[in-house]
Amino acid sequence: MNKHTFTALAMAFMTALTFVQTPTQAAIDPHPRFKKNSISQTPNAAVSPVAEALGLSLGIYLDPIAQNYGNEITQFNSLAGKKHGLIELFMDFGAGDPFDEPYLGYLLYFVDRQVPIEDRPVLMVSWMPMNGKKKFGCDKDYALKEGVPPRTISQGLCDKYIREYAKFFKKLPYRIIMKYGQEMSVQELPYWAPRFGQTPQDYIDSWRRIVTIFREEGVEGIEWFWGISTGSHPDTPENNHHRYYPGDEWVDWVGIIADNYYNLMWSPQPWREMSSFGEDLLWDFSCRYAKPQMIHEMASVDTNEPGKSKASWIKNAFADAPKYPFLRSMIYFNARDPQERNHYADFRITTTSADGSKMQPLPGFEAYKEAIKSPLYKTDLPRAKEITPPYTWCKKTTDTELTISSTSFRLGVGETGTINITTKMHSTPWPVEMSVPPQFSVQIDNPLISAPWGGNSNVKLKVLEDTPYGIYNLTLKLNGQEIPVSVLVGDVQNALPNQIFLPTMLNNSK
Repeated sequence: MNKHTFTALAMAFMTALTFVQTPTQAAIDPHPRFKKNSISQTPNAAVSPVAEALGLSLGIYLDPIAQNYGNEITQFNSLAGKKHGLIELFMDFGAGDPFDEPYLGYLLYFVDRQVPIEDRPVLMVSWMPMNGKKKFGCDKDYALKEGVPPRTISQGLCDKYIREYAKFFKKLPYRIIMKYGQEMSVQELPYWAPRFGQTPQDYIDSWRRIVTIFREEGVEGIEWFWGISTGSHPDTPENNHHRYYPGDEWVDWVGIIADNYYNLMWSPQPWREMSSFGEDLLWDFSCRYAKPQMIHEMASVDTNEPGKSKASWIKNAFADAPKYPFLRSMIYFNARDPQERNHYADFRITTTSADGSKMQPLPGFEAYKEAIKSPLYKTDLPRAKEITPPYTWCKKTTDTELTISSTSFRLGVGETGTINITTKMHSTPWPVEMSVPPQFSVQIDNPLISAPWGGNSNVKLKVLEDTPYGIYNLTLKLNGQEIPVSVLVGDVQNALPNQIFLPTMLNNSK
């Protein structure tokens, strides 16, 4: 074989192997199940790798029945056939000594005595800045349903009240998720900042003031939840809910409301499946905030219209929820809306006697009970730090992503080449293995890429001394899938004669 034949073969071989160091993307194409749902569409069932690995935790809001609140929680769990690891309570700035009868401490007194220790839930406390009182530590008395201006809080004029509650929460034998000033971008709420001629930054400053006080008091373990409504009202750039975000270092959880009022809302709306809220908001949140998500209120009214029942809405909601990779919990709002302007919309799936002694199912409950049977729905809620995503996610698909830096190298004797592997979103850990001929050594710094978020692994290949020039075929094995790796040792003209597959190339070139 003459020099010109070798040169031609070398060019063909280099083209075939493409010895380059640019990354190789191995992401799976988006699945059609992730096509956006319209408002009236029924979502298709889909499960993200993260939901498959971590699941979603069950939460419930029940209208508290004072001296039987603990029994009420136990009854609901029994009726549903599954424990709910999270319950939500609402509290405003008008409560006095929390250890006294006014609300929180009073209710927890009965939870302590009526709920077995192993079934004690995590408390989501929705702390609403309204109805402040001077005798409890604010600058003045605020009328019933009157909001406390955010700047009042940020300037320290309710510090005494906030500090006393920090001391109270410090003593509680409960895990607490604190949701301060929910739905802050909705003008109908009395503490909406623009109502006082204030701005989203004033709300942010009030949030940071409260968190700072809790930290000064040494309150450990409280997780801070930033929860918006179904959007902003008015929906203007100045009032966009994202402008109210306090900052990653001040927030542990983020979330939305997904309530289907249908025609009972003060502003009538179409029938809205839960998927429409998720498509509009949860994907957007995933792209902005590397935080675990929660639907801190979800529910639907019922109708007699075909295809518009509370039962079908619940079924669809629980089928749709697992596709959102950062969503870790949902709280069903098992109550009526307290606002007359919303026609006291009835979201209930159970009803309880006035003394709390008996709970009965309502329409929609059987659908709820059936939906939460899925092993995806968990009875306990992990701490935020255990499930915080390590990155944002800006696509409406959660198919696993794989990036490999290179699968072909040109190395000299004694030189080293590195294959950088990056994965995102897979439900089980991925083992990394490398098969090499005896002329190579291999080191793998991370032989098992963790799940579900994925990670990095570097495979270092070294050409040993006295290795003949040649083209060597290696095999990278990633989660059981074999990926060919080619290494050219030395220059092409000297390497090609050593290849046993050279005649095959000649035959294929004819």
